[in-house]
Amino acid sequence: MTEQAGQRPNKPSRVRQAAHHASHTSSRTHQSKQSSASAQHNSFSRKTSSFAHKKASSGSHTGAPAHKNFTPAHKKAASSHSSASFSNKKPHTDRAKPTSSASAKPDRMKAKSSHPSSRTSSEAGIPDSAYARKKAASSRVRVPSSEKHQQGYRPRTMKSVRAREIKRITSDTTPAYNGELDPKAGKRSAIAPGNITREKNRRERELKRATSHMDDSARARESKHVSGDFYPNKASDARLLALRVTRLVRLRKAYTQDILNAHLDKCSLSSSDKSFAALLALGVATCYGTLDEIIDRALEKPADAFEDIRDALRISTYELMFLNKEAHAAIDQGVELVRAVSPCASGLGNAILHRIERSRASFPYGDPKRDTAALARTYGFPKWLCERLIADMGAQNAAHFMKASNAPAPLYIAINSIKSSIEEVQSAFESAGSKLCDVTVNDTSVALCKRVINPQSILHPSIKALFDEGKIFVSDACAQHIALQAALLLKGEKLLEIGCGRGSKTLLLQSHYYAAHNKQTQLDAVDLHSYKLDIVRERTKCYGVNVHEFYCGNATRLSSFVPANSYDVVFVDAPCSGLGTLRRHPEIRWRLSAETIEEIAQLELDMLISAAAYVAVGGSLVYSTCTITYAENNNVVKQFLESQQGASFVLAPFGSQSCISVQLNADGADAHFAVRFKRIR
Repeated sequence: MTEQAGQRPNKPSRVRQAAHHASHTSSRTHQSKQSSASAQHNSFSRKTSSFAHKKASSGSHTGAPAHKNFTPAHKKAASSHSSASFSNKKPHTDRAKPTSSASAKPDRMKAKSSHPSSRTSSEAGIPDSAYARKKAASSRVRVPSSEKHQQGYRPRTMKSVRAREIKRITSDTTPAYNGELDPKAGKRSAIAPGNITREKNRRERELKRATSHMDDSARARESKHVSGDFYPNKASDARLLALRVTRLVRLRKAYTQDILNAHLDKCSLSSSDKSFAALLALGVATCYGTLDEIIDRALEKPADAFEDIRDALRISTYELMFLNKEAHAAIDQGVELVRAVSPCASGLGNAILHRIERSRASFPYGDPKRDTAALARTYGFPKWLCERLIADMGAQNAAHFMKASNAPAPLYIAINSIKSSIEEVQSAFESAGSKLCDVTVNDTSVALCKRVINPQSILHPSIKALFDEGKIFVSDACAQHIALQAALLLKGEKLLEIGCGRGSKTLLLQSHYYAAHNKQTQLDAVDLHSYKLDIVRERTKCYGVNVHEFYCGNATRLSSFVPANSYDVVFVDAPCSGLGTLRRHPEIRWRLSAETIEEIAQLELDMLISAAAYVAVGGSLVYSTCTITYAENNNVVKQFLESQQGASFVLAPFGSQSCISVQLNADGADAHFAVRFKRIR
């Protein structure tokens, strides 16, 4: 296998070089097991490397490593020869690390020297600078991929990008899915600046309408434009009206009843279509979150359906799940509603609605008697609120409350004694073909309060005239009962109302006081928002009600803007969660959170403490809410009496009872709470 003397070895072919490279790799592995090879390796010079390269090149033409053709005797001889002849040469350390062993095997060194990269830069024909760069690159320390990610390394393949995105989404620190309909909402302008979506156009028109001053005709045209011109479709007019209302409620975050009334007044639908549109719009607002959960169950990804498409899907889902409509009619109309807002998504809407229809048999996805989540879905409530109601009221009362909250609210009117009388109002309703009934709350008759048996009668011209002239207005029976009992407490003529809002309690207090004393009391009104005080000014002017002074400011710090004074009655109409009025404002349940209720309760306590300083000795402090939670009612009363300011007060009878606490019934008044504190020193 060795070359003959004077004979030049053949030029190594690519096959031989590959074999030599394999031999070099194998020798490195073997070298790590026998540490004695490195000491001999350090004594070899470039001449030895060249000689070994020539020797290996003349070996087997089959590409087998050269050292495999040596016998142990050959290896021993070669090792002793090389260690004696070349001990003073510098080692080549480009590929192998030096070790402390005193022996090395020449076949391994020959295989290593046969690799082209083991030659010097002059032998390899590579310029010094290029060789230096190549050597520096080969000696560069490789950073593990895990450490690269920790150092902010940006992956360059789609597979790694997606893996990192999945890891981010599934991380414990990533916020949970909160029902957002479009994960790219608010970012689309940055993603595609030239593509202005219909949703963005609608929002811009909404902002323009809210900030611009127009006359009535221009406002009507703008309102029609904001509602949106639908794409060609075959949906019924009632469903399209419900879709418009649902979309505007979502965009404006307004009350459904307010938007619905504005549209019903100016539309030309029949009475039956108006009723059906109101049923759908209020039903969607009532079961908003539950409907989204049902839709999400039919989707592989919740973001597949955008906001405008979901508006249409919610209406049809409500028909399927809560109205038990026939599947073919609800699905067909649902597809047409989707087509009205996005024709290209009609196929998606059809697939989603068919999946929802197939899941009808398993709704509410559990046993309501044992599963709180299933009980919440049954009545369209958030799970956390259902659990809170059970904790505050008990399971049976909570289920009764949730069921009554979804029933239609009865219509009550208040008669303004300053401008009208009971006889005049009753005569007008009789001429309109309707009947008024007397009202009692907690077995107590409520004067000037009547229930309208036929709500459609208020559209009659004679009844509209009563509203326009300020002779009657709509107000819940329990709110009228609380205002009546507060007005009867007045012995002098000074009343401070805190949290007047839009002025309903202001009208009621003055109307009941006028009916009892044939004159109006000196009433001062306080509210946080100046625009609400402007509404109160307009309403009181229409109804002939006098307000002595308006104060705008934070009611938790009354002393900063209300002059020091003593009032016979301080009426605190506290801002609350409003859960007692869910029949009229069903969307409240989906806009609240457990943290919000605790914050509201603290605000109510601060308002009571601030108002206590304005009550005269022997006077009354009335605290009223329209909610049913323990934190906002009983607990606030308890904390106030335990406070330093509350030490001067005691609980006193309010009307014929110790307090007014009305539970919600399907055919009765809304749920309210009110107590009276009397100042004793």
